[in-house]
Amino acid sequence: MKLSNDVLNLLSKYKTITYNTGDIIFSSFEKCESIGIILSGLVKITTITYMEKEETISLLEKHDVFGNVLIFSEDPYYLGDIIAEKKTTVVLITKKELINLLQTNQMFLEAYLEELSNTSLFIKQQNKLLIHKNIKDRILYYFSSMAKKQHSKTIKIPSVTKLAMILSLPRPSVSRELTNLENENIIIKKKNTITLLI
Repeated sequence: MKLSNDVLNLLSKYKTITYNTGDIIFSSFEKCESIGIILSGLVKITTITYMEKEETISLLEKHDVFGNVLIFSEDPYYLGDIIAEKKTTVVLITKKELINLLQTNQMFLEAYLEELSNTSLFIKQQNKLLIHKNIKDRILYYFSSMAKKQHSKTIKIPSVTKLAMILSLPRPSVSRELTNLENENIIIKKKNTITLLI
């Protein structure tokens, strides 16, 4: 969420909590009664698989928001645990406070609606990504999408670990496929950049 200094000053009057590494901010199936805006730190959203293995759904950083999709939902319950990955400060805004803020502050309203739109777009992009069952196809679809977005065949990518999370694939599988794509002269990988050769 884009937070100008004016918006940050506005948020200072709402409940702010600092969590230590490993603290659970909200648990799976807990009712979402407020949105959280991360002022500093790192948060991960995790779920437990049927085989009781913890999987990270997403990582949220400074100025990212959680709970915004759930709070006005008919089924406003968290689908995973929200955990502080390191010391993290979060401002919590209740549903009642949020409604009042959206009604009285145009600047916050615009920032909030933009955040909701970006979240909705991301979910749609993830759905299109997950249609590709083959690992190679999924990776190349993601790279081609990023190339269009960045208007360049040389694109910036996150770490392999974060890339695997975005692709919903095991890290070793992504790492192995990147090597295969290089050997096939389909990509050139240098640090955190990928150049598409096709």
